[in-house]
Amino acid sequence: MSKKQQELQAHGVRVADTCAVAMDAARTSLWASPSRIDADGARALCVLSELARRGQSIREAQAALGLVADGIIGPRTLAALGIV
Repeated sequence: MSKKQQELQAHGVRVADTCAVAMDAARTSLWASPSRIDADGARALCVLSELARRGQSIREAQAALGLVADGIIGPRTLAALGIV
């Protein structure tokens, strides 16, 4: 099955959920009107941007950072990526 493009909202969704869906997509767009993006949406955008910059999946980045490579973006992963 080929990967699809995903359009995800950048508000009202947990960071881990947004990133999990985005990492399984061929291409992802995050949307929110400027007044609606919330902290989790901003963090998800930062995580996805950092992973793209590194050229790594969530699990690859976690392993490289000395974390348990479970693919779940929680507080430890965010902190290790420098995202608070």
